[in-house]
Amino acid sequence: MKALETIRVAAQEEAQSISVNAGAAAAKEDEALFEREIRKTLLGRLKLVINVFVGIFCIAILFRSWHFLAPEAWAFLSEKQISLIDTILTSGFFVLLGGIAKDTIINVLPKKRG
Repeated sequence: MKALETIRVAAQEEAQSISVNAGAAAAKEDEALFEREIRKTLLGRLKLVINVFVGIFCIAILFRSWHFLAPEAWAFLSEKQISLIDTILTSGFFVLLGGIAKDTIINVLPKKRG
């Protein structure tokens, strides 16, 4: 009888230990799922922002090209506005060039080991 009671207590303790471990594993899994969802949301928003800036950049190129190629009578922007578009396009080009250079330096050149 005493042996049965000892086995029953041991089994209850083992079941409780398994339950606690399962709860901790479930909590870790929930946390990992939450982090993945946050990353997915942030990546989606980052893609949206990038697409908006690319769209603005393309529209600026289109407007600047129109004023460069069309007759002067068809122009609808002032010289100050065209100058602003030129500034935006130039700075955007140099930012893009800097990003490409940074990516090349990081990924192509060998990393320092030590």
